[in-house]
Amino acid sequence: KPNTKIKLANLYLKEKNFSKCIDTLNEVEKISDNIVSFYHLKGNYYKSIGKIELSLNNYNKALELLRSSKYWPKKKHNKSIVDPTLNSTFRYSSKSKIIHDFEQLEYLKESGIIFLEKEMQNLRKVLDEWPKNISDDKMIYLEECIFKYIHEFYNRVIYISQNHPEVIKPLNLNLNYNKIDNDYIESDFPIIVIDNLLSKEALNIIWNYCLESTIWFDCKENGGYLGSYMTDGFDHPILIDLAKDLKNKLPKTFKKKFLNQMWALKYKSTGKGTRLHADDALLNLNLWITPDSSKNSIDEDSGMVIYKKSVPEEWNFEDYNQSDTKIENYIKLSDPQKVTIPYKENRAVIFDSKFIHKSQDINFKNGYKNKRINITMLFDLIYS
Repeated sequence: KPNTKIKLANLYLKEKNFSKCIDTLNEVEKISDNIVSFYHLKGNYYKSIGKIELSLNNYNKALELLRSSKYWPKKKHNKSIVDPTLNSTFRYSSKSKIIHDFEQLEYLKESGIIFLEKEMQNLRKVLDEWPKNISDDKMIYLEECIFKYIHEFYNRVIYISQNHPEVIKPLNLNLNYNKIDNDYIESDFPIIVIDNLLSKEALNIIWNYCLESTIWFDCKENGGYLGSYMTDGFDHPILIDLAKDLKNKLPKTFKKKFLNQMWALKYKSTGKGTRLHADDALLNLNLWITPDSSKNSIDEDSGMVIYKKSVPEEWNFEDYNQSDTKIENYIKLSDPQKVTIPYKENRAVIFDSKFIHKSQDINFKNGYKNKRINITMLFDLIYS
């Protein structure tokens, strides 16, 4: 009964009993090697003990099992075993998400990368038949009458950018890393802004990777923005190297902290961004990669607001990341100082992940290439 053993291994992982966790996972692998949740959990195990490459190998196996398509035929099994809760990723969407997917295929066509005219026509049919009087950002169940048009490719991998150079320096080596490191450690409320973090070549590669790769599977009702996660395909090697280089260049700031989670968010041209929240880690690096020329104005907007206030230690993840009312009331009562950081291309912000933060309203030009994209990297301790 592999699913029973997977649940048991997950309990061992939550209890930080790593030896029992991997022993149980090895038992599962002897029984079956086509279960999506198995590879997700094995990826989580290796991430917890700091072996990020092994973690990503397992996440990618899960990606192949869950999201292969005839355009990206990676699946090596006749039938994948998928947790029923994951099936919702193929049957729920918002109009904003469908519009994004159409625009991305249009961009790939115009760039000469891949030409899928029939799929674009089918996405248009979905938009034409979308229920009226529903907010563009509202997620709805895709009834068979419209799902039939896109079932072969919706929220499956169609294309992942092939621009993966073997040797490239992610960091801009001209920065004064000693000063940055000391500033963070010596601050009572460590919030450090670093401009021009990436080398120009690395920045361009990552931006194109985000524009081209069809790995934007998560859509948010608040603001209609999309998410792509390390556990589901967002794992460009330049970003993995960046995490390692930051530990070397900023040894005091990143002491004993390792990459724990990573994602990118792609926003609509205008509207709301992420709500008030905190993240489950020790250190947060937020990086903006869309060119400044994509902004609507030179105003100091479209960035982020960080409050000099941590969430209470007794709060759980749902309290500080999922509950709007609770965290809003907490801010009103405590009235902390806040730091507003305007958007700037290739600007990184490093801060304590438990500081409450949110996006400013987004104000970018229309057009697919102009969408505001930010990357978040979370760093935490290893518990092995």
